[in-house]
Amino acid sequence: MKVLLLFPPNWTPAMPHLALPTLTAYLRGHGLTVTQRDLNIEVFDEVLSRRHIEGAVARLRAHYGPRGDRRPPRPIAAPR
Repeated sequence: MKVLLLFPPNWTPAMPHLALPTLTAYLRGHGLTVTQRDLNIEVFDEVLSRRHIEGAVARLRAHYGPRGDRRPPRPIAAPR
């Protein structure tokens, strides 16, 4: 039997949750084929990648100008 275990995002990357590796080891010990993916780490890898950060900086500069001294053409968030 093949099993895919996914750990969802929105967990602190500073303290990885050990439930998935523990369950993976248990299932493999009982003869199952297990694939494990930590989507939380994958999200942080993407969000903190050079490509993603450079894109975010480019969008901020487009909104606020290269020095950050320009008001955006439209509000980014709804006023409270």
